Amino acid sequence: MRIWALLALVVAFAGCKNDAPPAPATPQSSAPIATAPVASTPTTASAVPTNDPPPASSSCSSDSDCILTTFPGCCACCECGPLKATTKSIDQEARDNCQRKKCDSCDKKDYKCVPCKDPAKEGMHARCRDNACILVETSSAAAPAETIACKTDDDCWLDDKNKPIKRPANLRGKKLEPCKGGHEQTPACKENVCVVRAWKC
Repeated sequence: MRIWALLALVVAFAGCKNDAPPAPATPQSSAPIATAPVASTPTTASAVPTNDPPPASSSCSSDSDCILTTFPGCCACCECGPLKATTKSIDQEARDNCQRKKCDSCDKKDYKCVPCKDPAKEGMHARCRDNACILVETSSAAAPAETIACKTDDDCWLDDKNKPIKRPANLRGKKLEPCKGGHEQTPACKENVCVVRAWKC
């Protein structure tokens, strides 16, 4: 009887071992799986051609950038202003801006106008010097009958009537500042000939 009871106990123990509950599964996270962002390929914006003119500049690089003008400016009551040299782009920009500007009437204004001058007949020229447009040189009619040979500006001088002459020895090295001390005209050497350089002061 004891043997049978022992056998029954062993069988019962083995059955219990096989009926053991399975090990719990490893919990899975319910959080979404992070994925690396896909780098987007940058697209190059295609340049759209425009018909806008380049911005106006007061700087010049050659004489062809300069112009003589008597344009008086916006809302001026006079037809013409003093003759001046400026860049072509600045002159055109000023004229274009004035076309769009509304101005007051000039009927009740007290003003005096300078006579209009034809730049082509004034004997003056717009030249580019140190990247700025300036008025220089007199008309050919004002040139002396006798030319004065020179190599540098220091070879030239002006007489009491502002005519080019050979610079006196005691005045060599003397510099004349344009528009200072009444010097609206200064001597200069151009193409080995003394000429008068006129400044609109």
